[in-house]
Amino acid sequence: MEVHYSQELHYEKILENLQLTKIAQVHALLDLLYPLIKKSTIKSIKAYHPYKIALVANMSAGKTSLINTWFGDDILPSLSCATTDCPVYIYSDNDISNNHAHIIFEDGSSLSLVAEEVKHELKHYASKDSMNNDKKYMGVKEIHLHWDFMYLQNQKNVFNFIIIDTPGINNTDKYAHKHLKSTQKVIAESDMVLMVLDYGQLDACLEITKGGVLEMLKKRKGEDSNFEVFFIINKIDLALSDNASLDEVAHAQTAEKFYEKLKEYWFFHENRAIKKVEAFAKNNNFENACILSTSSFFVKLFLLKNEAMSFDEEDNLDNLKKQFKRIFGDIWERALQEYIESISIDDKSVFNLEMIEKNIVRKMMSKIAVELRANEKAFKKKKK
Repeated sequence: MEVHYSQELHYEKILENLQLTKIAQVHALLDLLYPLIKKSTIKSIKAYHPYKIALVANMSAGKTSLINTWFGDDILPSLSCATTDCPVYIYSDNDISNNHAHIIFEDGSSLSLVAEEVKHELKHYASKDSMNNDKKYMGVKEIHLHWDFMYLQNQKNVFNFIIIDTPGINNTDKYAHKHLKSTQKVIAESDMVLMVLDYGQLDACLEITKGGVLEMLKKRKGEDSNFEVFFIINKIDLALSDNASLDEVAHAQTAEKFYEKLKEYWFFHENRAIKKVEAFAKNNNFENACILSTSSFFVKLFLLKNEAMSFDEEDNLDNLKKQFKRIFGDIWERALQEYIESISIDDKSVFNLEMIEKNIVRKMMSKIAVELRANEKAFKKKKK
């Protein structure tokens, strides 16, 4: 591409007309522009930071359980109270030989855990100090976990992304301020936030979100138009019993009529929850926000091998199958498969890699345009 500094150029329009959509294409363009752009700028653009995707939620919304589902293993602590005490940066490179963790403490010290140690020790380092009796697990600032997702992978290998697990935002104990500041820092550096909401406490979750966190998200969106916020309704399996409690269903005279009505009102409360979150997002200037529903508990049951299940998990899975048999009859297996697929959060439904890559390319092209414009001004100044 030939550029003459003697003429007035609109670099954004020129670069847009090239219609480059792949990071590799931008790298090739940078090589062509080598005489016109500083070497340091080319290096910084090519080394564009990995795409950061933060999970933010009220405590006990199931955020960490969702991540463990993607791992296919219970790597991070997940209980019904606020357990994650610091941000956990997760890097997945599809290379299990590289699995390890790096712990950074508030006092500036650090240590590393090999893969076997991660499975036994990480949950203690990631937990609140009040939940640990051993001082060696206390005072953790952040954790960098290199661990591969079994059910969530960058299969196209087009770019790197980092998943960030954050502390619960509605903690009210002495750790509340620490958690909020930590979450604020993560949101400020992230390219995408997955706001995880608890279906069982949906109204309360939305009300709490109206506070500081929503303002953080709005601020970040104002700084970067490519910043994405997805809303994920977790524990959507609870809607199954809510549907069964509808008057039209619960007052059925016979078992046959009950399941017939339950099938008729299938996904009633699920759709109601999704519409409620859609309205919340729209009212807070997140137009056309992506709303997804999931159940980390049910997805985990479906993905587990039989030999890895506890007796309680086997019972839960059996009960789920029985319910689908009664509602859908001969097609229950297909209905169950479709249901699990509809509530599974994976790279196809959330992490639209092509869309994310286009956003990264757009940012790269913007940096190139800025550099070309700066060089043109320097050239004209020198000519005078």
